[in-house]
Amino acid sequence: MKKEISRKRNLPAFKTDLAGLEFLVDKLLSLFPERKCRPSITINVRNEEFKFDTLEEIGKTRELPDRVTSFSLWLSEGSKRFSFYPGGFLGSASSITAVADNEAWCAGAIETALQFFRQNRAWYSWFRGWPIGALTLVAFNIPSIMMATGLSSMFVTPKILITWVVSLLVVFALYLGRGRLLPSAVLEIRRTESVIKRHVSELTFLVSLLALLLTIIG
Repeated sequence: MKKEISRKRNLPAFKTDLAGLEFLVDKLLSLFPERKCRPSITINVRNEEFKFDTLEEIGKTRELPDRVTSFSLWLSEGSKRFSFYPGGFLGSASSITAVADNEAWCAGAIETALQFFRQNRAWYSWFRGWPIGALTLVAFNIPSIMMATGLSSMFVTPKILITWVVSLLVVFALYLGRGRLLPSAVLEIRRTESVIKRHVSELTFLVSLLALLLTIIG
């Protein structure tokens, strides 16, 4: 009889560089008894897929951009496997999975990885979950809220109606685009000197949020 246990955990949004990823891989490799496995890393850039067996190859590949947000990691030896996969296009969380023939190994692999990802948590990680979902839900239900509070007469004025429609569109765009504006995983391959280039997606998000606030205030 072959026994196989699988454990999966979702991750907070995080940022790391090649040195950080190498540190994580070394920590995970130490959990494999024979340490004969080699990491397999896949990076997706637009419609192209790059596969690597070493982290050094990644840094030497000039076709890759300075940072990527779609990449996966796979380690396997015998009955023991560890994998990392990024979140989906609509902003779902990245996840890690450990598979082995015993619970203790799975728990150790998951905890080792979780410690790394928590230490490299992105500043916006807290906002990708329930806050942006709650904001979207409230925006959709403003007419119902105003009717319940007896303020429905205010809602029929052109200014309030236009403000609500614009706010709704902005919030909905932020919700659908959070996977791109606030990626669940960021791997910095080369450090760029420009602060704006390094944080362009977050800045775009903040500008959109500011536009939403100005629309509501105005």
